[in-house]
Amino acid sequence: MMRAANALGVSVYRPNFRGIGESSGKYDGGVLETQDIIDLTKLLREREGRLPFILMGFSFGAFIAARVEQALTQESLPSHDVILCGLPSGEVPGKRQYATPVVNGACLIHGELDENAPLSQAFRWAERSNASIRVVPGADHFFTGRLDMLAALVSERIRSKM
Repeated sequence: MMRAANALGVSVYRPNFRGIGESSGKYDGGVLETQDIIDLTKLLREREGRLPFILMGFSFGAFIAARVEQALTQESLPSHDVILCGLPSGEVPGKRQYATPVVNGACLIHGELDENAPLSQAFRWAERSNASIRVVPGADHFFTGRLDMLAALVSERIRSKM
């Protein structure tokens, strides 16, 4: 997703969530991770002004992006677009629950064979969100062997919003 955006000349900010890589803090189930991204978004808008802003995320990052968009919309600061890949919603394998908020008009890209975020749940979420959904045939959760198709879909969506 990042490489596809960069190839189109889009600046990308890709922070690690709490406790990942060299970041500080501990995993908080999405609460403080969401606040971190909201704070980053506000800082970037303060520095850059109201440039077109596209919020993107993959897997847990897609869940956080949906939560961030919900919060920003409530503050009348929505992004220009939202692209979510491998979005978990509802109950996923391992008995984890994701109360993924509605994001009206988002673009959801999902693997047909996603073992971590079932496609049936993705369809339910997309219907509630009036979101478009692009299913990548034969793709698993990590789009193994299908990253070129994922990049093409991300690029197509970004181009349509520029």
